[in-house]
Amino acid sequence: MEDIKSFLGGVEEFKALDDESLAFLASSAAVEEFSEGNVILSQGVRGEDVWLVLEGSVNVVQKRHTGKKVVLANLGRAQIFGEISVLTNNPTTAEVVANEDCRVIRIPGENLLKLTKDDLGAMARFGKSVVYRLSDSARKK
Repeated sequence: MEDIKSFLGGVEEFKALDDESLAFLASSAAVEEFSEGNVILSQGVRGEDVWLVLEGSVNVVQKRHTGKKVVLANLGRAQIFGEISVLTNNPTTAEVVANEDCRVIRIPGENLLKLTKDDLGAMARFGKSVVYRLSDSARKK
C-alpha cells in the first residue's frame, strides 16, 4: 500500500508542509474503503474529519430545501473534502457519496487545526481551497 506520508506530500493543500508536519498528519490517518453509493460524509453534521480520495471518486451532493439533490462536484485522487466544516466549525453543507468503490484517507480534524494554528502558510492554502469550493458551489445554485 502506498505510504500515506508520501501521498499527503503530493496533495495540493499539503505540498508546502515539511516532513515533520506530514508525519504528524500521517500518524493519525486511517485508510477506509467505501462501496459505490455509500455515504462517506452526511450533510448537516458537524465535520470532525478531513478526507482525501486515495482511489476511485466521490460525488459532493447537496440536498436543497426543495428536496432536489444537486451534484456540486466530482472529486478524484488527491482531492480533499470535509475541510470546510472542520475549519469553520459549521455543519457540513453537502453529503459525500462514493461514486464507485473507493478508498479514502481520514485525518482527524483536530490535527489539521493544530497544524494550521501553527503554520499560517498552511492556513492560507486551506483558506484558498475553501474559497474555491464555495465559489464553485455558488455557481451551481
